Amino acid sequence: AAPLDGSLSFSPGPDEQKARNLERNRHCILTTGCNHIDEGLDVVVEGDAVRLTEETALHRVAELYESKYGPEWHFDVKDGAFAHSAGTALVFEVAPRKAFGFRKGDEFSQTRWRFPDSCERARATPGQLPSGQPPR
Repeated sequence: AAPLDGSLSFSPGPDEQKARNLERNRHCILTTGCNHIDEGLDVVVEGDAVRLTEETALHRVAELYESKYGPEWHFDVKDGAFAHSAGTALVFEVAPRKAFGFRKGDEFSQTRWRFPDSCERARATPGQLPSGQPPR
């Protein structure tokens, strides 16, 4: 996944199980971390996947992928998707609703973050949710 403008983007092939599942239910989680039991940070992000098809947004994500992962991850944009030598990849973004962090090492710890949805964010006073309560 690649972060851009407060969302995480990912790109499954149109026939992959992930893309098929999102056709039925756009609620999903993304995970990242390391494979060591005694070090690092594992993160789980929960939210709703939205398909990106707008050309400018797709070009921005393609540039981000290539800058993060190198030239092997170069994508062209064609017909509302990524195009490359292996075929087509759909692009989805997930704005986090909830995230969990699991620290491993000398001290193990867990934490949870909750994020207001984009409508709440647009209506909120800076530093406050629409309910008037500070963010948790």
